[in-house]
Amino acid sequence: MRLILDSGSQKTYITQQLKESLGLKPIAREKLCSKTFGADYNNLKTVDIVNLRLKNVENGLSVIITAHVVPLIWSRRERPSLGHPLSQFDSYTCATS
Repeated sequence: MRLILDSGSQKTYITQQLKESLGLKPIAREKLCSKTFGADYNNLKTVDIVNLRLKNVENGLSVIITAHVVPLIWSRRERPSLGHPLSQFDSYTCATS
C-alpha cells in the first residue's frame, strides 16, 4: 500500500477500495464538495468517514487517522501533444563554453 501524508491538507482521503479491503466501518457521513483544477462545477457527494490506525513497524507506535472515503483519489489523464516544443529554436546556434 502506498501512502502520502500531507500535514498541510485540510482533509484526509482514502479510496472505497482501501476501506473495503481493510474492513473499515463508517463512524459518520458528511457532505463533501470537491472542485478540481480546471473544473467549472462543484461536485457534492455524501461520503463515509472512517478511522484507521497507522502503526510504525520500527517502534510499534501508532496513530489514529480520520479519513473521508472517496471512489477515486487520482486518475491518469492524457496530456495534449504539444508537438516538438523546441522546434521554434531549430534555426538558432547554441553558444558553447
